[in-house]
Amino acid sequence: MAESVLRFHGFGSVISAAATAITVLIMNRRQRQRIIIQRQSPYVWQRPRIRDFWERIVNEDFTDEMWIQHFPMTLDTFIELCNVLEHLVAPDVSCPREAVPTRKRVAIALYKLATCSEYRVIGETFGVSKTTVHRCVYGVCQAICIKLMKRKISLLDVDEALEIAQRNYESHKIPQVYGTIDGSHLVVPQ
Repeated sequence: MAESVLRFHGFGSVISAAATAITVLIMNRRQRQRIIIQRQSPYVWQRPRIRDFWERIVNEDFTDEMWIQHFPMTLDTFIELCNVLEHLVAPDVSCPREAVPTRKRVAIALYKLATCSEYRVIGETFGVSKTTVHRCVYGVCQAICIKLMKRKISLLDVDEALEIAQRNYESHKIPQVYGTIDGSHLVVPQ
C-alpha cells in the first residue's frame, strides 16, 4: 500500500513538473509574440516604375494631334473633363503611398477606352500597377455616369423610338433597333 502511494506521489510530481514546463513555454511564446508584434514597423512596398510617358512625354511634348490619337479629345476638352469630374475622381489622401493625380487617373481611363490595351500594358506605359489601372477606369466611368450621363446623353421618348425602329426595320430588316454606336468621333454640341 505504501508502495502504491509512493508511485502515485512520484507520478504526480512528474505531471506537476510537466504542467509547469508547458505553462512556462506558453508564457514565453506569448511574450515573444508580443515582442515581435511590437517590433514591426509599418512600411509601404512599391515596385519602382518608369513614369516618363505621362510626366515627361505627354505633359511636355504632346501636340493637339497627338492628344487626339492617344486620348480621343483635345487637351482643352481633357482639362474641362478633369475639372468636371475632379471631386468624384480625386485621390484618397488617407493612403500612405503617393496618390495618382486626378488628371492622370482620367488619362489612364481614356487611354484604356481609346486603345483597348491590356491593363498590364497601360500600367507599364503610365508607371502604375494593373490594379491602379482598373480602379482608374472603373472610377472615371462611374464618375462619367453620375455626372455627365443625364447632361450629355438622353434617350428618346417612346413614340419617337418606335418611329425610328420602324424605319430601321424597313430599311435594314432588323427589328426593334432605334440607335447604334460606332467608333466615329462626333462633335457633341454644348
